[in-house]
Amino acid sequence: MNTVASKAPGDTGLRVLVVDDNIDAATSLAMLVRANGYDVRTAFTGRAAVATAIDFEPHVVLLDIGLPDLDGLQAAKQIRQQLV
Repeated sequence: MNTVASKAPGDTGLRVLVVDDNIDAATSLAMLVRANGYDVRTAFTGRAAVATAIDFEPHVVLLDIGLPDLDGLQAAKQIRQQLV
């Protein structure tokens, strides 16, 4: 017997990671993306982005370039190295 997992209405099954050191901006963007049916996580530093990406395995990362600890380019490089 085959079973199919049901999704909530509008649930796309796609995972999005939103990264910004401006907490209000990250939270607002995450709410908007979530309202469109995506599974969303947020991170507020470059290091947190890398750790969250390893755990969450997002399909898309919306990443601020100007992060205080590890800039967005460095974070993107580390994420790609870990997930590819």
